[in-house]
Amino acid sequence: MLVGLNADCFTREQTATDETLEELEACIPAAMEDSEQLAALLNDFLAGLDETNRVLFMGRYWYSYAIDDLAAQMGLTDKAVYMRLHKTREKLRAYLAERGYRV
Repeated sequence: MLVGLNADCFTREQTATDETLEELEACIPAAMEDSEQLAALLNDFLAGLDETNRVLFMGRYWYSYAIDDLAAQMGLTDKAVYMRLHKTREKLRAYLAERGYRV
């Protein structure tokens, strides 16, 4: 279960897309085959994010929302969403590296 996620503003169901998976592949080591361990690390990481960044991250990488849809739902510009997601992925990469997982 994800801690503190509030994604009520999202209503349509999405499936993972190649584009969103490619974005995450850049920060999650391929050597992490233990899905339970990865889930625990991601939950801890997400719990440390502010609500806006957590909702954006989950909207993009769990629900596969397009950046323009996220921007409209959150009242942000497309560029602001893109930059927030980029910075969050960089934080995730650093978070995992601190725990011994490097891409």
